[in-house]
Amino acid sequence: MRIFFFWIILLLLSGDVPAQERLLFSNSCNYTGEISPVEDLYGFASDSEADDAMRRIMRYTGLPANFTIKAANVPNAAAVIYEEQRYILYNQYFMLRIKDQTKTDWAALSILAHEIGHHLSGHTLDNKGSRPDKELEADRFSGFVLYKMGATLDEARIAMETLAMDAGTSTHPPKSARLAAVTNGWLEAKQQNEDVSPIRPATPVKTKTEDMTPRSPIDPQTATATFKQVWLEENVEEGGEAGVRVHAHFNVRNLFGENCKAVAWFYDARTGEPLKDQNGKFATGTGEVSVSVDFVPNYLSADFTDVPFFIPYDELHLPEGEHTVKFQIGLFHQLPGDQMQQIGSASTFSSFEYTVLPPVPTALYRKLWVDFDVFEGIKKGMRIHLQFNLKNLKGTACRAAVWFYFDSGQPMLDYNGRYNTVDGKVSVGTDFLPTYDSSDFNDLVLFIPYDEFHLTSGEYSLFLEANLFAEQGTTYVELGKGFGKYPFVLTK
Repeated sequence: MRIFFFWIILLLLSGDVPAQERLLFSNSCNYTGEISPVEDLYGFASDSEADDAMRRIMRYTGLPANFTIKAANVPNAAAVIYEEQRYILYNQYFMLRIKDQTKTDWAALSILAHEIGHHLSGHTLDNKGSRPDKELEADRFSGFVLYKMGATLDEARIAMETLAMDAGTSTHPPKSARLAAVTNGWLEAKQQNEDVSPIRPATPVKTKTEDMTPRSPIDPQTATATFKQVWLEENVEEGGEAGVRVHAHFNVRNLFGENCKAVAWFYDARTGEPLKDQNGKFATGTGEVSVSVDFVPNYLSADFTDVPFFIPYDELHLPEGEHTVKFQIGLFHQLPGDQMQQIGSASTFSSFEYTVLPPVPTALYRKLWVDFDVFEGIKKGMRIHLQFNLKNLKGTACRAAVWFYFDSGQPMLDYNGRYNTVDGKVSVGTDFLPTYDSSDFNDLVLFIPYDEFHLTSGEYSLFLEANLFAEQGTTYVELGKGFGKYPFVLTK
């Protein structure tokens, strides 16, 4: 989820031009590649979001920041020393672009953590710029800090997955090594967290009130939450599925570093009844339709400006017709044993309109094959096998049909009315009935005797085509483009 909205500085560019400073230095520790020593570089005052991100990262190191962060016209981000002052430089447009490309703020945070790692490790003191061993140390630091900040391993690796070069250079190791370093740092932080045992006094501590409930400095019992805004996007797509994306802006107090969850529930606005889940994919423990997002407050008073929830329309499990769906959002604190405690009151209800159209019939043509020179009774002929899947045609009369042609494309003509189309061409067909919403037919068989081709003696180059049809009113309609041309040779 997007827990922190990073690098929105371009919105400020329409205002006054910030003060700029020309920076001259010979070497840098750059995230990827190198900065040319002769390039004119200019630093600008960093934006508040970048300053805040730096403070968040440094809080997890326990060290003071021994550098200044500046926006600059560098290719991506770099750690440098200029006039004996340490700087971290970042390209604002690059940060916006990587956030848009990865769809997460963790990429920008990991890049910034990497550059901070260079300064904290003393890499910029030797004035030699980037080297593979330095970059791996900074990558490892980035993974370590991002675990402390709450990133998953995939989130800690996403910037490197996106930006690093597959092949190494004289300054930067290959992507595989850098990903391994990030992973190593993340796992080390995870292990440290798991190895820490609570410190307990040797003897029980007596208090004036023996049954007093112990309280941590961050007391979940005093936690509060306030919703500031809830809005939504309709007809959006994620993972190839159309749905609705709900957004929430809220503030949570006194839950710093605690695991929390935001949950949205959905109801039929006409009846007020909760929508019932049917497949367990988007559901509460009691079987109502819902979607949730995990979050961890990183401040005593944490403001989450945009927490998105996406749910596919299909997961609302609504019947055909027009519907008004309403929803509300609740915030919860994760307690031991998978118990949840609600934080404050749920949001007010919001609603949207949605029309469920009749399902569209579809056919998936998988395979066609033929057995030649087989008998059915005393008739010698060919047996055609069809393999396919049909969706949304349960209980609908369907038909499979095969037509035959000379290799010139001329259809073969029928002369006895036994195996033919209504317009007199050679054909064989069979009717069938799908019994499921998604019906697999692994071997639908059609047989035609060779005599029904009405050919004289000789060798013939022929081909057949097959397709599927569904009943619609008083006629049948094609379900797709068919199985394609199947050529064969027949000798009479």
